[in-house]
Amino acid sequence: MSRTVALQKRGLDSNNKFFDVVCSSCTNKVTHQILEAIDTVWVEDDSSGWESYQIIQCQACQTLSFCKESQLSDCIGIKPDTDKTVFLRFLDFYPERGDIQSSLSLPHNLPVIIEKIYCEIIHAFNTKLLVVAGLGVRAMIEGVCRDKKILKGAPLALKIEGLADTGHITADGAKILHSLSAMRGTPMHEAMDVDVKKLRAAIEVIDHLIKGAYVLPELAKNVNTAA
Repeated sequence: MSRTVALQKRGLDSNNKFFDVVCSSCTNKVTHQILEAIDTVWVEDDSSGWESYQIIQCQACQTLSFCKESQLSDCIGIKPDTDKTVFLRFLDFYPERGDIQSSLSLPHNLPVIIEKIYCEIIHAFNTKLLVVAGLGVRAMIEGVCRDKKILKGAPLALKIEGLADTGHITADGAKILHSLSAMRGTPMHEAMDVDVKKLRAAIEVIDHLIKGAYVLPELAKNVNTAA
């Protein structure tokens, strides 16, 4: 088995210097600039591949990170709009990041602890710290209930129902939060097994909770003041 590798420093221009991806720091999907790129082409028996190792920089917060872009000769797909065969592109990042974006794109007067928990939930999910993100969802429910004086000292399940009864989340939102087993006082070995789909749905509910409890009332107050 033999492997041949060729390396080349890429010449960057406006066509291959920028792309959009979730930032590892500010957690929004923003334009990143490729500062340096080393491309490699390898051939091994009947297969071949292309890899590009890139230093990238977020154009919003200037954070530096690393991206590995790759294609393999035996990984192909069909482009839906043209039905043409294309090589699939894979992107790996360090630090790792996911695809959930912060919905707090505009400044709002959130309680400091609420905003901190929210940002850490988004960051934890995007960096695949799923247990931490699940615990963050629980902390968010506790924090909002404490701030809004909803069922102080009650079990988490009752607080979720309290948020629904007061209109901060919908009945369906309450069901989603209940379904996230990591939030319901389960043994640690069970809590470690976090369902990604349930967690993603729970974060969507948290988004609506933040908007309903803090963002929309603030916007409504500003509209009334302007009128």
